[in-house]
Amino acid sequence: VSVCPSRDGGVWIGTWGGGLDYYLNGNFSYLNRSNGLSSDYIMGLAETRDGSLWVGTDYDGPLYCVKNKTVTAYSQNQGFQSGVATVALYEDPKEILWIGTRGGLQTWDGSKFTRYSTKDGLANDYINAICGGNGDDVWIGTGGGLSLWHNSKFEPMPKDARFHELVLSLYRDPSNTLWIGTKWHGLLRLRDGVIQEITRSSGLFSDAIYGIVEDNHTNLWLNSSRGIFYVNKHQLEDFTNGIHSSITSVNFGKADGILASGQYTDVTQPAACRDKEGRLWFRTTQGVVLVDPNVIAINHQPPPVMIQEIFVDNNLISSNNFGGGIPLKIVIPPGRGDLKIRYVALSYSAPQKNLYRYRLEGLSDNWINADHNRVATYNNLRPDNYQFQVIACNND
Repeated sequence: VSVCPSRDGGVWIGTWGGGLDYYLNGNFSYLNRSNGLSSDYIMGLAETRDGSLWVGTDYDGPLYCVKNKTVTAYSQNQGFQSGVATVALYEDPKEILWIGTRGGLQTWDGSKFTRYSTKDGLANDYINAICGGNGDDVWIGTGGGLSLWHNSKFEPMPKDARFHELVLSLYRDPSNTLWIGTKWHGLLRLRDGVIQEITRSSGLFSDAIYGIVEDNHTNLWLNSSRGIFYVNKHQLEDFTNGIHSSITSVNFGKADGILASGQYTDVTQPAACRDKEGRLWFRTTQGVVLVDPNVIAINHQPPPVMIQEIFVDNNLISSNNFGGGIPLKIVIPPGRGDLKIRYVALSYSAPQKNLYRYRLEGLSDNWINADHNRVATYNNLRPDNYQFQVIACNND
C-alpha cells in the first residue's frame, strides 16, 4: 500500500491487512497486531529527523509513532481526529508533522494537534499528498486541487482550472519545480507560478499518476494506473518550453518481471520512493516492485521491419512467411482497391512493446501512429503509384 525509505538504508512497507514490514539487507521484520499495532491496515508513512516512523492507518485506526521499538498510538483522547483514513504524512523544516486525512489536514508540533479544513481555506478536505515548498511553505494535494500553506495561512490559488484538478501525488525537485500527478490530466509542472500539462496525447504513458520519484540520471519515474514508467526530465523541459511537440515514455510490465501494473482505488503515500542506494520502490496491487536504475540496460538498436504479407481484396498475393521475400514492386490488377499489409519489427527482447508508424506515399505524406498494431489497411484505393513505408521503435 505504501513504501517509505529509512535512514539506515532499509525500507518500510505498509500493507493492507498485514501490518507493517521492514526490509533491510535481504531480511524482513514485521510489526502488526501481534506485537504493538491495533490496526493492520496501513496507509500513509513518513520517517522524521529524529528517527521516528509515523504510521497512518485506515478509517478505524489511530496514528502511530514508532521509535526505539516503542509504539505510541494517538487517537481522539490525545486530540487526533481519528475515524478518518490517514493517507499522507510530511515533516516540515520546523519539525512539525503534517497529517493528511480523508477528513482534512492536521499538524502535530510535539505537544498538540491542530486541525485545518475548507473553512480555513483548504481546497478540499480529501487529502492525497503533501510535500515541502520554499522555506516553510507546504504544498497539499487534495480532491479539489492544490493548496499552499504560506506565512501561516492558505494562499488562494489562481483561477486556472489546472490548479484545481484532483491531485494524486506531488514531488518538488532540486530546481524548485513542483511536479503534480493528477487523476485524469496526467502530469503538471509548476514553476515560477506557471503551470503546464503533459498528458497521454503528448506521449505520457498514463494520465493517472499515483507516485513521482526521481532517480540519479535525471529521470522522473511515475507510478500510474497503467503501470510503472519513466520520462527523462530534459525531454519534459523541451516539451514544456515548446522545443519538441511530444515526449517518450519508457514503461515496464510483465516482460520486465512486474507481476501487476495497476493501483489500488484508494490513494496512499508514498506510492514510490528512493532508498539510500538509489534503488526505486513502487507499490502495486500485487506487492512491491524494486527497480535499480543503475543496472537497467537500454536497447539503443533501432529494429528493422519486415513486410510479412500483402492482401488485395482479401486475397493473399505475396508472403514472406516462408522466406520467399516480398518484391519491391507489385502490380495489382483491377478490383475494389482494398489493400492490407502485415508487418513485424525484428526486435525480440520485449516484442509486445514494439511501436509502429506507417504511411502510403501517393495517398498521404503523413505518418500514422499505429502503436502496437501490425496491420495497415486501406480501402477504395484509386489506380496510381504508391509506396508503403513502415518504421518501428523497440521497447526502449
